[in-house]
Amino acid sequence: METQATSGKKEKVNFLFPTELNKRANSIAKELGFTHSDLVRQALAEFIDKIDRKKIDSEIAEACAYFYDKEKKLAQEWRATETRISHVSKR
Repeated sequence: METQATSGKKEKVNFLFPTELNKRANSIAKELGFTHSDLVRQALAEFIDKIDRKKIDSEIAEACAYFYDKEKKLAQEWRATETRISHVSKR
């Protein structure tokens, strides 16, 4: 299955891994039938997606808080208007 991590143009990049991490990555890649490079690409792509989702979640939470505050203010203004209208109509 082609994913963003495995498809498209590729560039050669060299990384130094701690020996134990490299051994674990090789073992997992072998278990999953991936190459070491495929495993690292997939892991990096998922990590970047996770960061992007956190940013989006934060932006959504910020927008929700903003609109909640606006809605709360409008509701207060509406209640005040209703109160004034009811006082005027009782006269």
